[in-house]
Amino acid sequence: MTFEVKDVSRRYGENGEVTQTIVNIYQATPYFATASYPLDGDHTSKDKDDLLALVKAEFFKEQYTAYAHKELEKKVQSNAANLEDVQAVANRVDRLSELVIGYLVANGDVPQTTYTEIAKVLPALVTNKRYGNGDLIAMPYHADGNAKWPKGTPTIYRFAMAAGDGYTYKSQTVEKMVQDGVLSVIVPKLN
Repeated sequence: MTFEVKDVSRRYGENGEVTQTIVNIYQATPYFATASYPLDGDHTSKDKDDLLALVKAEFFKEQYTAYAHKELEKKVQSNAANLEDVQAVANRVDRLSELVIGYLVANGDVPQTTYTEIAKVLPALVTNKRYGNGDLIAMPYHADGNAKWPKGTPTIYRFAMAAGDGYTYKSQTVEKMVQDGVLSVIVPKLN
């Protein structure tokens, strides 16, 4: 498509100064088309190539900006929908993981290698977090005296309290929480 400047005119403001230059362009092939584009200021002294370049720049700025905004809006909406889908899947996977880990740990027959891997993915205690009955956490083992399970070994603990009760962790030691009956130690099948 080849555009050419057909003619140029001025638009005057209330004080008699030129406020805009109206550039009329046309295209002969592949089909005939004409259009008028207003440019701010007086550009009548510029040659036709410069005027055509200004019109194209103005057209591009107006049209592309509107197009870009529409595309960006579509992308944001699409990403929001995708994020909701991903969040829903993540929630299901988290819940399924909790159930599987809970089942394995409750049976008490978890091989030590599997137990260690589970302990790596379970969260540690978080200060000011409220825990419920049956919640699992992983912390270093709190006691000495067991050669097969030395102090500091990653260990799974379960909150043990009446159903419906909760416990807010306030930086107590794991040993104190076990003594108070808030946490119970879940041990693996030791070889």
